[in-house]
Amino acid sequence: MTRYRFLCFGRRLRYTFGLGSLERPERMSKAARLRELLARPQPTLLVGAHNGLTAKLAEEAGFDAVWAGGFEITAARAMPDASVLTMAEHLEVTSQINDATELPVVADCDNGFGNAINVMRLV
Repeated sequence: MTRYRFLCFGRRLRYTFGLGSLERPERMSKAARLRELLARPQPTLLVGAHNGLTAKLAEEAGFDAVWAGGFEITAARAMPDASVLTMAEHLEVTSQINDATELPVVADCDNGFGNAINVMRLV
């Protein structure tokens, strides 16, 4: 069977064609889609999002993926990018971003929220 990828209503789906008929689509996981994007030779276009709405706008604008970084999330709360958000606050917003879009989300947890144990807990 040959696999073809289509962009359908802003969502990437993988369809399997067999014997001339369209079978049920199987959706690629976000992790698999991100690996595919990063493996291609051309640049991957990511855009920063600070909430679910901006993630959805990024999807509608045609970006490849969303960047959920500390700067965007803290700036949306009118706070300095000085690691003042807690791990729970950052994770809550990143989860909302992930739920709002079909695009892969790269979560930039740049300060790690403590030592290696905290990083393992966050991931």
